Amino acid sequence: MLFDRKLASVAANLRARHDIPIELTLWNGQTYPLGDRPRVKLHVPCASSAGWLINTDLMKLGEAYVEGHIDVQGRLSDIFEAAEKLARAGGKAQGRLLDFAARLKHTRARDKRAIEYH
Repeated sequence: MLFDRKLASVAANLRARHDIPIELTLWNGQTYPLGDRPRVKLHVPCASSAGWLINTDLMKLGEAYVEGHIDVQGRLSDIFEAAEKLARAGGKAQGRLLDFAARLKHTRARDKRAIEYH
């Protein structure tokens, strides 16, 4: 799938440029290491939660965790370090996924506009 290839490309870019110690696991079981030695496991339980990782910051990551949009496992100090690195890399490498994440978020209004357009 195009989305899988694009996500793999972005994950490889994050790994090469930022070496974020996170192993990202998606709702479909796909796993992407974002660093050479991941110490934190970040699970995105559903496609609509992927948007929380696009152009993210520490506040947005914290909110995503508290509201159950992402699951995180690891030592607290490792989680903070990984979250900081992910937030710093946020707009740089992840911006290319924005269009893909937007396509995953279905709302009644967006679907209605799409149907009316056709």
